[in-house]
Amino acid sequence: MSNTIDIDIDIETVLAHYLIAALWSSTHPDTERPLDDDHDASDIHGSAVAASRADVARFVASLDDLDLTPYDEATGHPLDEMLGHDLWLTRNGHGVGFWDRGAGPVGLQLTTLAQAMGEVDLYPGDDGALYLM
Repeated sequence: MSNTIDIDIDIETVLAHYLIAALWSSTHPDTERPLDDDHDASDIHGSAVAASRADVARFVASLDDLDLTPYDEATGHPLDEMLGHDLWLTRNGHGVGFWDRGAGPVGLQLTTLAQAMGEVDLYPGDDGALYLM
């Protein structure tokens, strides 16, 4: 009997939680207020959503050889949601993420994959939409 979970990850769920984490962890450059005080995912420009979807899909594709069981069990939350949440936080150097969930080596592997993607920032444009840079 295998001790691994069947990896059937829903990209759209990962993406939704990636964007939720982006909104609450990003601040308006003028007010320093979290962007989710005044914005929601519908305010994220289509180009930023498309770029985020591509990043999430690339990240998920890189997980094929990983046993995510320790991470899934350590978080106590749905896998797809936590992957999106921790991907945003880890790739952007926030104080929490894959490495601190108690998942052991797989947490460190996920951290390495996320950090290799580089940082991105969510910011408000002059048109009121949110963009990535």
